[in-house]
Amino acid sequence: MDTHLLSEIQQGQEDWAFHIGAQAYIWGLPIVECWKDRLSKSRNGPGSCGDTGADTETVYVTNTFRHARHLASSEQSEFVNSATDFIYSTAVIDLSKGPLLLTAADFQNRWYGIQILDAYMETLANLGTRTYGRQLPPVIISKGEYNGKMPEGAACIQSDIDYVFIVARIAVDPNEDLAPVHALQDALRLKMYSTAQTNLSHNNGAGTGARFELEDRSVDCPAEISFFHQLGKALKFVPPKSSETMLLGMLNDIGISTEHGLDIRRLTPSMVKGLQKAIPFAQSILDRQIYSVGKNINGWGILFDIGNYDSNYINRALVAQHGIWANVPEESMYFMAHTDCEGQLLHGGQNYRIHFPVGQTPPVDAFWSISYYDQHGRIIKAPQGNNAVNSLYSPLHYNNDGSLDIIISQHAPEPELRSNWLAAHDGLFKLNLRCYNPRRALLQLDYQVPPIIRAD
Repeated sequence: MDTHLLSEIQQGQEDWAFHIGAQAYIWGLPIVECWKDRLSKSRNGPGSCGDTGADTETVYVTNTFRHARHLASSEQSEFVNSATDFIYSTAVIDLSKGPLLLTAADFQNRWYGIQILDAYMETLANLGTRTYGRQLPPVIISKGEYNGKMPEGAACIQSDIDYVFIVARIAVDPNEDLAPVHALQDALRLKMYSTAQTNLSHNNGAGTGARFELEDRSVDCPAEISFFHQLGKALKFVPPKSSETMLLGMLNDIGISTEHGLDIRRLTPSMVKGLQKAIPFAQSILDRQIYSVGKNINGWGILFDIGNYDSNYINRALVAQHGIWANVPEESMYFMAHTDCEGQLLHGGQNYRIHFPVGQTPPVDAFWSISYYDQHGRIIKAPQGNNAVNSLYSPLHYNNDGSLDIIISQHAPEPELRSNWLAAHDGLFKLNLRCYNPRRALLQLDYQVPPIIRAD
């Protein structure tokens, strides 16, 4: 073959793999992250985590809740930008054997939220204080439409795919005895519905399936493109929506199918080279977009279209990297700040103040909080101060005129303002204002979050 023609063919293969690979990375990143975070930690087990002696904070047994028994901290934090407002109970459920029944205890006056998501980070439902009050009814979770007999008053949630995630959040005072909260966690039960009707009070483990590994050492896949091997592996279990058939055709062009995953034998050296270039390019797009997407209010950025994404793949990928399992705005809204009101990056060497005028704290039906993280989204140690303030549990000190100041500084303020103090570290940082069960003014973005002002 003519050398010039061969070079053109190879360059064409590289370019085509590069363009498809960049799109596939942004589209597929949430699927891989969800799989890595949940299913790759799963294992089949005949009983509950407690029955088998498994570590309930590190291991998933399919169709069984896994409980974090403490608030996220600098020593122990599962997620990037972890909230310190509640403790989590999470589960991976497999609907391939039939529907499951979810039951819970009476939460009384304690705020809770149970988010049901599929493997594409689409929120299927929110069960909690906002939607059901203190007592959750029996909930049937099924693949496709469920037409069978239901318990009295039961709710029904449908998924298009077998694997579904549950993220339960229970509000906690950092200083309270956690035993009652642990009891509420332990009362969260999942049971195959076919056997649940005779006994709703015991969790028989309902474990199904094998361990879900993303890595396969028998596959000779270059480390630089292992992401695409992981994506292909995940798609074998969680195929995309029927509306994304064109994308499936493009993935097939780079050797990925829902039947076989990534077939490395179909990739030429030129295609491998294109895919290698695609990953850092696509990641650079996401790194820049985090500062520009969404709406900016006084320096606070908000991604409003989250929780349900449809074809907004950029937002979905950003959430997967910076706040996986983020919820829909009706349940919670997230304002993130990397800069002060003048556009300067937040740095712990500078003092800052957030001033809420009288009656202008975030309008919510539940509570709001402000959390401090380093630039990578990690919780820092704050032995003398706070890494978060919370309107529900923090003893916030209001000014004489009824206004409120939140202080960010390395140095402690006067004693009466210590509860309002976010202790800074020596480096870049970011803040996250979370608003739970926001009211109309927040949902319509009429409320103006106060600016972060440098204080001398």
